[in-house]
Amino acid sequence: MDRFSYAAEAIPAMAIAASQAKHNQPIYQRMLEALRHAPKFFLPDDGKALPVEDGTYLAYSDMLPDNWRLPFPAIVLEFQNTGDNREMFGNALVAYCPKRICVAWEEANGFACAWSISWWKDRNIWLPSLCGTTWLRNPTRLRYLGDVSLINQYIQAAARAGMPDPEKALYAENASDCLSVPILCAALACKNVSTQFVPPPERLNRRRIARGKIPFDGYHVLVLSSKAKADDAALGTHSSPREHLRRGHIRRLDSGNIWINATVVNPGVGARVSKDYRVRAFA
Repeated sequence: MDRFSYAAEAIPAMAIAASQAKHNQPIYQRMLEALRHAPKFFLPDDGKALPVEDGTYLAYSDMLPDNWRLPFPAIVLEFQNTGDNREMFGNALVAYCPKRICVAWEEANGFACAWSISWWKDRNIWLPSLCGTTWLRNPTRLRYLGDVSLINQYIQAAARAGMPDPEKALYAENASDCLSVPILCAALACKNVSTQFVPPPERLNRRRIARGKIPFDGYHVLVLSSKAKADDAALGTHSSPREHLRRGHIRRLDSGNIWINATVVNPGVGARVSKDYRVRAFA
């Protein structure tokens, strides 16, 4: 997977949206500015910086510290969507969208906002979502952001095309991408999770600039400390007589939260664990 492609690929399409769109133009302009200048994070598949199975916002909201903040005033998150979801517009299912970008920024009124951009593979074009998500950091509450008339037009057109519940599908797709923001913040709140900066490819960028293309930016990846991995078993506090799977989870300590990777506890004792549980690496 090419880690140097998403923001640079999406900038031309977002420049058009920011200058010509009839709806959400101020938001698109802000997103374009972030694509050009904000720090980029490359995340594991589906934007899950923490590999927990429950993908709802409530599953992550209690992991966040009070008055949580983005790591920078604006950030760009890039990841691959592994589901075979289809985007509906008008009368047809027109595109499979495996590449995703989520742009997030902070407002002065205490809200954090996020809006996703998807690459429609069949049309080879980047398009912003019809709506975004906003959170009031304390208390953590989720609301949807966007032009209501445009959202209603989409819902009505999708319903005429036969989509069973277009409103639910629209918000579910949006929430799935935008959840990458609080998940990232929950990960960064763990004291054993840090970031590593991967610099841009200088030689490749020189060739891109010579061809009149937008150069690639460097990006951040999340790194779980090796000491934390070695200490996973030592941190166990429950009696575990049989072999079993311990899922990845946040452990709350007086010194601060830490992330514990999924692991098989007491291997070889009692019945074997046969469930397939894939742990996504941070980097």
